[in-house]
Amino acid sequence: SHFESRERKATKLVVSHAFHSLHMDSMLDAFRAVTESCTFNPPEIPVVSNVTGQLASAEELMSPEYWVKHVRSAVRFVDGMQTLHDAGVDVYVECGPRGVLSAMGAGCLPDDAAATFIPSLRKGRDEAATVSKALGHLHVLGYAVGWSHLLEKTGALCAALPTYAFQRER
Repeated sequence: SHFESRERKATKLVVSHAFHSLHMDSMLDAFRAVTESCTFNPPEIPVVSNVTGQLASAEELMSPEYWVKHVRSAVRFVDGMQTLHDAGVDVYVECGPRGVLSAMGAGCLPDDAAATFIPSLRKGRDEAATVSKALGHLHVLGYAVGWSHLLEKTGALCAALPTYAFQRER
């Protein structure tokens, strides 16, 4: 496959902690205690595991031990991208603080893959405006966005726009 023939490379991320490395070992017991105090629910959408690079089962995601393993395990990002690509995913929304995974994800796909990456937040940019822009991008692509839920606490109203300029209603 294209993924096997691509040159594998590493990208250094600037992070606050050395997640997924042996430097996390000292906090695993405390983290396990926290995860064991949590109530987990089955996911409502499919989730690709960064531990395996494959679709995760509800049992995995609801296990405190899975999340402890996640902190310490290598990230299977390329494998996860291949799983998503093989499943026909072509629109990716990054729910993270900087948008760095959008660029990395694009680099993991075949050169001829028609994929759209939409970061929901960007470093140094206004959060509300950036999230709104991401939602607008999804709307333009034809995805349903719950605008009324988004705007309900702002006092703004949603209005249906006419399909054609000559369709008027007073």
